[in-house]
Amino acid sequence: MKTVAIFGSGMMPPAIIDYYSHKYPCQIIIATIDRPQAEKLIAGKENCQIAMWSADDPNSIDAITAKADLVAAMIPEHVLLPVAESCIRTATPMVYTAYNEVNIQKLSEKAQEKGILILSEVGEDPGLDHLCAMKILEDIRAENGKVLEVKQWGAGIPDHADNNNPMGYKFSWSPPRLYEALQASPTYTVNGEQISYHNGEQYKHFKLVDTLWGTFESVAHRTVMPYFDAYQLPKNISYIRGLLRHHGYCNTVNAYLKLGLLNSKQPFDYQGKSCREITASLIDAEPENLEQAMADFLEMKTYDDIMHRLKWLGLFKDSPAPIEQGTPAQYLLALQSRRMMYAEHESDITLILARITVELANGQRVLKEGRLRVAGIPGGFSAMSRAVGYSVGVAGRKILEGKVPQTGCLMLPELPDLCHLMRDEMAQYQFKFDYETFEQ
Repeated sequence: MKTVAIFGSGMMPPAIIDYYSHKYPCQIIIATIDRPQAEKLIAGKENCQIAMWSADDPNSIDAITAKADLVAAMIPEHVLLPVAESCIRTATPMVYTAYNEVNIQKLSEKAQEKGILILSEVGEDPGLDHLCAMKILEDIRAENGKVLEVKQWGAGIPDHADNNNPMGYKFSWSPPRLYEALQASPTYTVNGEQISYHNGEQYKHFKLVDTLWGTFESVAHRTVMPYFDAYQLPKNISYIRGLLRHHGYCNTVNAYLKLGLLNSKQPFDYQGKSCREITASLIDAEPENLEQAMADFLEMKTYDDIMHRLKWLGLFKDSPAPIEQGTPAQYLLALQSRRMMYAEHESDITLILARITVELANGQRVLKEGRLRVAGIPGGFSAMSRAVGYSVGVAGRKILEGKVPQTGCLMLPELPDLCHLMRDEMAQYQFKFDYETFEQ
């Protein structure tokens, strides 16, 4: 029986454990820095064991990767590198969900020498979006079509019936990693010309997108540049990758940014202070007339929707601060965690949407669309945890079965055969894409 080492014990590993316990049984090592949390994950599971590790202790990582036939790294991007380096030392293939990590890509030649694959972008988005786009592009090439424009979106948001807070969002994955993603600088192209946003500027330029599931806010996310080669696209096209969000999300983020609430670097002492006093300090105002001062600072009226959202979140309350020390981002997270987590009976949804404009061989222009909507299971796995966990499980399984001959540090869309294999198996777990062509 194969052994899979899962680094991390957060919100995504449970679905990976499920896959490697029932759908492709393996021995599982939970590599963690939080033993109590890991013990909850493996409770009652005889095929699981716990191993402690530290990013500063290569020997502790090597001791784990050496025992594994595959590593699934479900950890923040800043600690991926030491795990990848360990996998190369012990010749153990690795799958991770994060975007193509530059420092890991530099290890590609060493991974090739060891005969192993270190595979990135295997998750929901990035991940499932690649499976969708690759299928459309394969069909286009089979028809001798010419790609003119590519648009891709992903979403992990509350199901419409459970979108019951004014923020339009709840946490289905790691909040700290969400905060990092919020401030990532996206780059997209318009007729080949690169356009970039920095410091959260993209949220001022969101658009509305009509879909079969309703109308959503769309905001540019990350960079498209690595995918021109991975997808074999012409460099002169328009190409954007984005997120879909419920209404009000983007302007709420704009308010967070202006207030400095996404600052994750500078710590403050909140001991003995009320939420209202802390909010006043953000804009150098007095607590007594805070609502008007906040509206003036944000250049809006006291009755505008953003003001209602900040009030709902608790920024104007006289209650004690939810933490005694921390960065503004940690303070915001503490407030959000009180009211923006999924209840046991609630459901999230995973959305993937790809729209590719094509000129066919006869000169006709059409729009090819691929889409996926999967809901979470109330009381069970969320849509996000299944999207990520089963993607990691399926990709890892194909590697363990010897069906992925490539080596080095690659990202999922560089492996079209694996995309095909994953698409077929993921369809068995409700992750089946619908495709449609529209005349332009």
